[in-house]
Amino acid sequence: MNLIYEAPNPQKVFIDTTVLCGALRVNGANRTILKAARFPKIFQPVISRICLFVFVRNASEGLGKGEKMVIYTQEEIEAFFG
Repeated sequence: MNLIYEAPNPQKVFIDTTVLCGALRVNGANRTILKAARFPKIFQPVISRICLFVFVRNASEGLGKGEKMVIYTQEEIEAFFG
């Protein structure tokens, strides 16, 4: 871990829609990835605009399947980014 933390240029990591949607649903590995992104010395997160649009669409149309599907409001989605 020290080599990663002390690197002069942290690696860029592309965050995809699966990570965003998974982080919204469950406090698991995907949310841990996003929490790690808060520390720029570990890695530099990169999220494309397209990824954000797909995330908002998916969250507003519903994440999950069947009885476990959850549809998020615009306010809930915006709070997730806050």
